[in-house]
Amino acid sequence: MTVINVPIQTKGDTASNLASENPVLLVRQECIETDTNKRKIGDGTKTWNELSYVSEGGSTTTSEAFTTVLKTDKSYISTSLNSGTQSGTIIFTVDDTSAIVGSTQIKEFVADGNNVVFGDSATHHFGTIAGDLVDNVFTTENGLKYRLALEWDGTNFVGSIYEVNTVNYIPQLNAPVLDTATNGGIGEVDITLTDTNTSPNEAGINLDYRAVGDTDWTTYKTALPDTTTDKYEALSLNANLQFSLVAIGVTGVSNNSVRSNIITLTTSGYDYTTDLVAAYKLNGNVTDYTTNNDGVNNGVTFSTGKVGDAGEFDGSTKYFSIANATDLNFTDGAGNDTPFTVAFWINRNVGVKQHIISKYNSNSNIDYVISMDLASGNIYVNMYSGGATSNRIRTVSTDSVTLNNWHRIVVTYDGSATAEGINIYVDTIDVTNSYLETGTYVGMGNGADIYVGRKYDGNFDFTGELDMIQMYKDRVWSQLEIDNDYLIQNAGSDTLT
Repeated sequence: MTVINVPIQTKGDTASNLASENPVLLVRQECIETDTNKRKIGDGTKTWNELSYVSEGGSTTTSEAFTTVLKTDKSYISTSLNSGTQSGTIIFTVDDTSAIVGSTQIKEFVADGNNVVFGDSATHHFGTIAGDLVDNVFTTENGLKYRLALEWDGTNFVGSIYEVNTVNYIPQLNAPVLDTATNGGIGEVDITLTDTNTSPNEAGINLDYRAVGDTDWTTYKTALPDTTTDKYEALSLNANLQFSLVAIGVTGVSNNSVRSNIITLTTSGYDYTTDLVAAYKLNGNVTDYTTNNDGVNNGVTFSTGKVGDAGEFDGSTKYFSIANATDLNFTDGAGNDTPFTVAFWINRNVGVKQHIISKYNSNSNIDYVISMDLASGNIYVNMYSGGATSNRIRTVSTDSVTLNNWHRIVVTYDGSATAEGINIYVDTIDVTNSYLETGTYVGMGNGADIYVGRKYDGNFDFTGELDMIQMYKDRVWSQLEIDNDYLIQNAGSDTLT
């Protein structure tokens, strides 16, 4: 018998070429990667990329890629956090019905946006998955990409990558301080807002509030700082209030917003009836809420206003007057002025000079005038000494009162007999702009009647609407009281009930 030695050469090529060509090997045909010395044996059906490598012992290890599905009942965030760190639950459905050697794990992760190669150096191991459904708790400060991996020899694994849209920012509202010793026992809520996140993923942060039991929130402060600690003197309403921060414009979450924890406060609120000497709600009449200084109506009509009804003034014949009274005089007439606050809503319709409220009987009997100047929208507050127009102090605002819009005007005076003691607020903003003193001012007069909507002689009549006129003696509203008054009345509620 003749033996002929025929050399047999095993099929081979580089790993990259074989993966690119992806051939189907014949049954029992062997092929080797020439650059890795790894081998596969064909079955006549599977492509090269579908085949598994032959182990050193000759057996074959089956490795499968996994499909990950994020269920709709996912939970991404927890509102109990106090920084940008996220926590929650990712629910994966794993296709692992085929034969598996080793354990199925969430094996790898990479921070979103970072060029980190998946591999052992980036391993973030959450534990072995048992069965097809698993809840894995995650905590991270960034959006991550995860890959499920089948691990069989400690180094080689395969798996599909799934990107999880975690939220990068959760605002937190710290415990507040309720200061009941300020302003004679009137409650003030001092809230410290802290955001320690260094790379927030939001367009802005608002401070919201609501009454306990309500479902709807109202925004009180907007565009708050997002990387600093700031102190805010928040509202003091006559209610139990809840406060919360909300991040606006957050990507990857429902409604593009995330709300912080909620704190509940019992506030004592502000009493807007203390030191009130006259108030005209103009709900169908010009009677005084205090019942002490009712007005006399001269043609004023009424329609829906800012809070209930409002008085309508036509710039010609409509006005009302209030007789002089001791409690309406903001002075003792002997050079000693008394601090005061006058507040009202105004909706002016024409740009001409107009008297709004004037305590003015003649050029020799004049106490003060609150007026508007032409089309500019400036507010003028003039106070006269000894009933003479030549001795006065005057404060003027910026041009802040626009036509055909409601504005809340608050005028305060500290009783100092100086123009600098007068402040003018429009919609809670101090718009005081300039001061003037002429002659010798030694305190207001105390003998004139009050005219609302005109000068005493029929000039400078007001055209538009007025509502909620309130006068206080020996009381200067603080900024908090001005804010609180505006917030309540701007929503159509009455601060006097």
